[in-house]
Amino acid sequence: MLLLVLCGTAAAPAAGQSNIGTLRFEAYGGAFFDDLRNERGSGNPGWIGGVRLGLETGYGLLGPERNVRLVLDAARAETDEAGVVTVQDSIDIGFRNEYWLLTGGVEWDVVGGWTGLTLEARGGGAWHQAVVVAADSGFVPGGTPGTTSAAEYDVEPALVVGVSAFHHLSWLLQLRARVEDVIVDPFGEARHSQTLELGLRLVFE
Repeated sequence: MLLLVLCGTAAAPAAGQSNIGTLRFEAYGGAFFDDLRNERGSGNPGWIGGVRLGLETGYGLLGPERNVRLVLDAARAETDEAGVVTVQDSIDIGFRNEYWLLTGGVEWDVVGGWTGLTLEARGGGAWHQAVVVAADSGFVPGGTPGTTSAAEYDVEPALVVGVSAFHHLSWLLQLRARVEDVIVDPFGEARHSQTLELGLRLVFE
């Protein structure tokens, strides 16, 4: 890690320019604010973690440093203590939400260079599962500790838009902070969940 940071600190990577076919690989994680959270939930955010592969197009939209790249993103998100629902007027059941997100799209560096800003848009699918959590979750009364049950995954279209700020730690390593809006079923109910993420991106020249 130290070697990566020390490499190439003399200048920005070719003033922010990129080569056609250059690959970027990012691992990230952060907070997930779930739209499907029940009003009787804990109110705490969940988590999200994922990986992203990017391919430079070599095209600078509105300027040589405003790079456009194609990206493919795979992520896992989970909201513990998402809420409590009451069945049969007396039994409270707690649940958590689990997601798999697979999306592809574009990134555009609206501000390029050593430090900059990127706009993002992707589309794909969201696999959602509600998992019933027993009393050992800490907020569900009555029930057998240690037991869970899960519904089948629902598959719905998803649209993700976001913005990220980045800074080059070296020629090969980039730090990114990102906020995204995850829209599940964008042409129907359009359920919006938000993320706050921090990632490290490797540049393969």
